[in-house]
Amino acid sequence: MESETHRVFIGIKLSNTETINEITLFQKNFNEIKAVKQVKSVNLHLTMKFLGDVTMKQINEIKGSLANLKINPFTALLKGATAFPKVNYPRTLILSITEGAEELISVQKEIDSLLYQVGFAKEKRKFHPHLTIGRVKHRKGTGKAHIEAIVRIINDYQDHLFGNFEVHEIALIVSTLTPEGPIYQDIEVYPKID
Repeated sequence: MESETHRVFIGIKLSNTETINEITLFQKNFNEIKAVKQVKSVNLHLTMKFLGDVTMKQINEIKGSLANLKINPFTALLKGATAFPKVNYPRTLILSITEGAEELISVQKEIDSLLYQVGFAKEKRKFHPHLTIGRVKHRKGTGKAHIEAIVRIINDYQDHLFGNFEVHEIALIVSTLTPEGPIYQDIEVYPKID
Protein backbone atom coordinates (compact mmCIF):
# COMPACT_ATOMS: atom_id res chain seq x y z
CA MET A 1 0.00 0.00 0.00
CA GLU A 2 2.51 2.61 -1.24
CA SER A 3 -0.17 5.34 -1.49
CA GLU A 4 -1.41 4.87 2.09
CA THR A 5 -0.39 7.80 4.26
CA HIS A 6 0.70 8.02 7.89
CA ARG A 7 0.70 11.06 10.18
CA VAL A 8 4.35 11.51 11.08
CA PHE A 9 6.57 13.85 13.10
CA ILE A 10 10.09 13.99 14.48
CA GLY A 11 10.34 14.44 18.22
CA ILE A 12 12.36 14.07 21.38
CA LYS A 13 10.75 11.94 24.05
CA LEU A 14 11.14 12.71 27.73
CA SER A 15 12.95 9.95 29.56
CA ASN A 16 13.59 11.50 32.99
CA THR A 17 10.97 9.97 35.31
CA GLU A 18 11.36 12.67 37.97
CA THR A 19 10.75 15.41 35.41
CA ILE A 20 7.73 13.57 33.97
CA ASN A 21 6.31 13.18 37.50
CA GLU A 22 6.81 16.90 38.19
CA ILE A 23 4.98 17.81 34.96
CA THR A 24 2.14 15.36 35.73
CA LEU A 25 1.78 16.93 39.17
CA PHE A 26 1.54 20.37 37.55
CA GLN A 27 -1.06 19.16 35.04
CA LYS A 28 -3.36 18.15 37.92
CA ASN A 29 -4.01 21.88 38.42
CA PHE A 30 -6.05 21.75 35.20
CA ASN A 31 -8.09 18.63 36.05
CA GLU A 32 -11.25 20.60 36.89
CA ILE A 33 -11.02 22.87 33.84
CA LYS A 34 -12.97 21.16 31.06
CA ALA A 35 -11.59 23.53 28.43
CA VAL A 36 -8.09 22.04 28.87
CA LYS A 37 -7.17 18.85 27.01
CA GLN A 38 -3.98 17.58 28.63
CA VAL A 39 -1.15 15.73 26.95
CA LYS A 40 -0.85 12.27 28.54
CA SER A 41 2.45 11.68 30.35
CA VAL A 42 3.27 8.78 28.01
CA ASN A 43 3.01 11.23 25.06
CA LEU A 44 5.16 14.07 26.44
CA HIS A 45 7.68 15.09 23.77
CA LEU A 46 9.28 18.03 22.00
CA THR A 47 8.21 18.28 18.38
CA MET A 48 11.26 19.00 16.24
CA LYS A 49 9.43 18.86 12.90
CA PHE A 50 5.85 17.97 12.01
CA LEU A 51 5.68 16.24 8.64
CA GLY A 52 1.94 15.58 8.38
CA ASP A 53 0.55 12.82 6.20
CA VAL A 54 3.32 11.02 4.32
CA THR A 55 3.50 7.87 2.19
CA MET A 56 5.61 4.79 2.96
CA LYS A 57 7.92 5.81 0.09
CA GLN A 58 8.46 9.20 1.78
CA ILE A 59 8.98 7.53 5.17
CA ASN A 60 11.75 5.39 3.66
CA GLU A 61 13.35 8.55 2.18
CA ILE A 62 13.12 10.28 5.58
CA LYS A 63 14.69 7.25 7.29
CA GLY A 64 17.57 7.30 4.81
CA SER A 65 18.08 11.04 5.24
CA LEU A 66 18.01 10.99 9.06
CA ALA A 67 20.63 8.22 9.08
CA ASN A 68 23.12 11.08 8.53
CA LEU A 69 22.04 12.92 11.71
CA LYS A 70 24.67 13.57 14.38
CA ILE A 71 23.83 14.70 17.93
CA ASN A 72 26.34 15.67 20.59
CA PRO A 73 24.45 14.73 23.78
CA PHE A 74 23.37 17.59 26.04
CA THR A 75 20.96 18.37 28.89
CA ALA A 76 17.88 20.59 28.50
CA LEU A 77 16.15 22.33 31.38
CA LEU A 78 12.39 22.88 31.66
CA LYS A 79 11.63 26.01 33.65
CA GLY A 80 8.50 28.13 33.68
CA ALA A 81 4.97 27.61 32.38
CA THR A 82 3.57 29.87 29.68
CA ALA A 83 1.13 29.73 26.75
CA PHE A 84 0.84 30.36 23.00
CA PRO A 85 -0.09 32.74 21.50
CA LYS A 86 0.01 34.66 24.79
CA VAL A 87 -0.68 33.97 28.46
CA ASN A 88 -3.90 36.03 28.54
CA TYR A 89 -5.25 34.19 25.49
CA PRO A 90 -3.98 30.65 26.01
CA ARG A 91 -4.46 28.13 23.20
CA THR A 92 -1.48 25.88 23.87
CA LEU A 93 -0.06 25.35 27.36
CA ILE A 94 3.70 24.93 27.29
CA LEU A 95 6.81 24.67 29.44
CA SER A 96 9.81 26.78 28.48
CA ILE A 97 13.27 25.43 27.85
CA THR A 98 15.82 27.70 29.52
CA GLU A 99 18.98 25.64 29.03
CA GLY A 100 19.73 23.56 25.98
CA ALA A 101 17.53 25.74 23.74
CA GLU A 102 20.41 26.77 21.44
CA GLU A 103 21.48 23.13 21.06
CA LEU A 104 17.88 22.12 20.24
CA ILE A 105 17.67 24.88 17.62
CA SER A 106 20.90 23.57 16.10
CA VAL A 107 19.55 19.98 15.97
CA GLN A 108 16.30 21.23 14.41
CA LYS A 109 18.23 23.12 11.72
CA GLU A 110 20.17 19.96 10.87
CA ILE A 111 16.91 17.96 10.65
CA ASP A 112 15.46 20.67 8.40
CA SER A 113 18.51 20.56 6.10
CA LEU A 114 18.54 16.77 5.86
CA LEU A 115 14.82 16.59 5.05
CA TYR A 116 15.03 19.45 2.55
CA GLN A 117 17.24 17.15 0.48
CA VAL A 118 14.34 14.67 0.15
CA GLY A 119 11.68 17.25 -0.72
CA PHE A 120 10.38 18.64 2.59
CA ALA A 121 10.12 22.42 2.90
CA LYS A 122 12.24 24.14 5.52
CA GLU A 123 10.37 25.72 8.44
CA LYS A 124 9.42 29.32 7.69
CA ARG A 125 8.88 30.28 11.32
CA LYS A 126 11.71 30.52 13.84
CA PHE A 127 11.89 27.35 15.92
CA HIS A 128 11.07 27.92 19.61
CA PRO A 129 11.88 24.75 21.61
CA HIS A 130 9.11 24.03 24.13
CA LEU A 131 7.15 21.19 25.67
CA THR A 132 3.39 21.17 25.05
CA ILE A 133 1.46 19.95 28.09
CA GLY A 134 -2.10 20.82 27.07
CA ARG A 135 -4.41 22.61 24.66
CA VAL A 136 -7.25 24.99 25.46
CA LYS A 137 -10.48 24.54 23.55
CA HIS A 138 -11.97 28.01 23.07
CA ARG A 139 -15.61 27.45 22.27
CA LYS A 140 -19.00 28.70 23.32
CA GLY A 141 -19.35 27.83 26.97
CA THR A 142 -15.66 28.29 27.79
CA GLY A 143 -16.36 30.88 30.42
CA LYS A 144 -14.21 33.81 31.39
CA ALA A 145 -13.69 32.15 34.78
CA HIS A 146 -12.08 29.11 33.08
CA ILE A 147 -9.63 31.29 31.17
CA GLU A 148 -8.87 33.33 34.29
CA ALA A 149 -8.17 30.10 36.21
CA ILE A 150 -5.80 28.90 33.45
CA VAL A 151 -3.97 32.25 33.43
CA ARG A 152 -3.69 32.21 37.24
CA ILE A 153 -2.15 28.70 37.22
CA ILE A 154 0.32 29.65 34.49
CA ASN A 155 1.34 32.80 36.36
CA ASP A 156 1.83 30.82 39.58
CA TYR A 157 4.25 28.49 37.75
CA GLN A 158 6.03 30.98 35.48
CA ASP A 159 9.33 30.50 37.34
CA HIS A 160 8.84 26.88 38.44
CA LEU A 161 11.66 24.42 37.78
CA PHE A 162 10.16 21.25 36.28
CA GLY A 163 13.43 19.41 35.85
CA ASN A 164 15.77 18.39 33.06
CA PHE A 165 16.10 15.71 30.42
CA GLU A 166 18.94 14.31 28.35
CA VAL A 167 18.97 14.86 24.61
CA HIS A 168 20.98 12.21 22.81
CA GLU A 169 18.51 10.97 20.20
CA ILE A 170 15.43 11.90 18.21
CA ALA A 171 12.62 9.65 17.04
CA LEU A 172 10.69 9.44 13.80
CA ILE A 173 7.19 8.88 15.16
CA VAL A 174 3.87 7.86 13.64
CA SER A 175 0.80 9.38 15.29
CA THR A 176 -2.50 7.49 15.13
CA LEU A 177 -5.48 9.61 16.09
CA THR A 178 -8.11 7.89 18.25
CA PRO A 179 -11.17 9.19 20.19
CA GLU A 180 -9.11 8.75 23.41
CA GLY A 181 -6.25 10.82 22.01
CA PRO A 182 -3.23 10.16 19.79
CA ILE A 183 -1.13 7.01 20.04
CA TYR A 184 2.56 7.50 19.24
CA GLN A 185 4.80 4.75 17.94
CA ASP A 186 8.48 5.01 17.02
CA ILE A 187 9.33 4.16 13.44
CA GLU A 188 13.05 4.66 13.99
CA VAL A 189 15.38 6.34 16.49
CA TYR A 190 18.44 8.46 15.49
CA PRO A 191 21.35 8.73 15.46
CA LYS A 192 21.71 5.05 14.72
CA ILE A 193 24.30 3.48 16.99
CA ASP A 194 26.23 0.61 15.39
